Amino acid sequence: MRRMFLSLISIMLLFTMFGCFRGDEPKILFDEEITININDEYEVNPIVEGLNKEFDLLFISQNNSIFITDGNIIIPKAVGRADLIIRIYKTDIEIKVSVNIEEIELKFANLTFNIIKGEELILILLGDELEITQDITWSSSDQSVASVNSEGVVLGKGVGPATIKANYKGSEIETLINVTNAKDVASDIIKVSGIKIVEIDEVIMLTGSSDITPATFVFNSLNEDIATITTSGILKGISEGIATINVSLKEDESINFSFDITVIVPKLEISISPNSEMIIGDRSSFVTVKDSRGLVISRYLCEFRSLDNNILTVGADGSINTVGVGKVKIEVKYKKSIGEIEVIVNEAPELNYRNLLVQTAINEYGYIEGYNNDTKYGDWYGMPNQPWCAMFVSWCANEIGIPLTIIPKYAAVALGLDWYQAKGNDYYKSYEETQNGDYIPICGDIIFFKSNGASHTGIVVKVIGDIMYTIEGNTSNRVALRYYYYKNYDKITGYGVPDYQASSGPIYDFDVTRATFGGGVSTN
Repeated sequence: MRRMFLSLISIMLLFTMFGCFRGDEPKILFDEEITININDEYEVNPIVEGLNKEFDLLFISQNNSIFITDGNIIIPKAVGRADLIIRIYKTDIEIKVSVNIEEIELKFANLTFNIIKGEELILILLGDELEITQDITWSSSDQSVASVNSEGVVLGKGVGPATIKANYKGSEIETLINVTNAKDVASDIIKVSGIKIVEIDEVIMLTGSSDITPATFVFNSLNEDIATITTSGILKGISEGIATINVSLKEDESINFSFDITVIVPKLEISISPNSEMIIGDRSSFVTVKDSRGLVISRYLCEFRSLDNNILTVGADGSINTVGVGKVKIEVKYKKSIGEIEVIVNEAPELNYRNLLVQTAINEYGYIEGYNNDTKYGDWYGMPNQPWCAMFVSWCANEIGIPLTIIPKYAAVALGLDWYQAKGNDYYKSYEETQNGDYIPICGDIIFFKSNGASHTGIVVKVIGDIMYTIEGNTSNRVALRYYYYKNYDKITGYGVPDYQASSGPIYDFDVTRATFGGGVSTN
């Protein structure tokens, strides 16, 4: 767990896996420009030459409004550019740091943005096609025309246009809301606002307006078997069909006109995102609901029920958890409307342990140990407050149920290395085999550093050219992504090649943009 201090602190970098540098004068090697997304953090790990003892590095932001530092961690605060100073003794280097806005595709699920004065409109925001319900900042360009609250509910307060903006984690979208006094204009004298289509049992309010004053409006339904309406304009759908509504002025009944209201059977359009065919263990799908007019209904306003909980369950927010094989229907209720959709759940394919292991490890990125090597991995293993790089690998394998015959449970680097070496050449590849090109590490391999004073282990993410990317625990006291020039870094001893299932190929292209340099020299 990171400790925050009121003043800048120096951090101790112990290079137990890299060895000690020698030279008369210290030199800091780090000439790249850093670019960070506004919602990310960045760990700076420069190389220091010319020292043969422990040393302190000081990381200083020259503009705390753009980013601050916590040890060697850069924490963005705003979009912009600023310099990072890295200092050791009297040696300084400057690194340009750019903080960018993370791109996300935003859009509104709503199909119409016109409302009547006094009406409300619930804006539903989608990010990359998924509904967003939290961390949205809403604003209106004209509060006198249309206001918007923290839940995205727009209220028409005056006549005219107003721009409503939604900001989500640095990404912004806007739409024009048009507030009017009337939607349906049926004469030059009387105007009636309301909805042309209503559902059975739905109740709406029709209101009239006129340039004539005073003006008292009297409503009457000519088809009460289809829709009823009070003289003041409260209309209710009775049965499917078209009802003719007449409105007149009480002050002069000769001024009147008629218009039609369509009454429809309530129905829900239900779909499953991303699709209605799933596998056991799927927790990424959810129910999407639209009303009779094709407008998206917030899932939080609906009731969901699985007709067979032995196949799948549905959360109150429409999220789906598949637990068995078969066909099952999901029932959805919204007000008085009820709909259902059939879902097919299939057996899961053979587990791709390589990808699952790497994904599980990457999900732990950024985890920081507590005082005296205090980690959840050591607690799980039963060896708290101990070096934990090997226990991290073991924990990740255990999380997805990889048998001990494939990846052993080990807390000491040497024991894990011995285990793979004892299984023979099919399950262990040496550093020399990678040097001469006889073996290229792949996703899910276990890397061992046990040469030239190093003692460390981690998981291979992927190899591109002569660069290998790994995910490791207990590196700079945290879980982090690293990259190495693996053909020319003699602290690497070799690689365990677990006996995964045949389908466990390195098919995922994992994001390694957060990786920091670990060691080695390019051979290209």
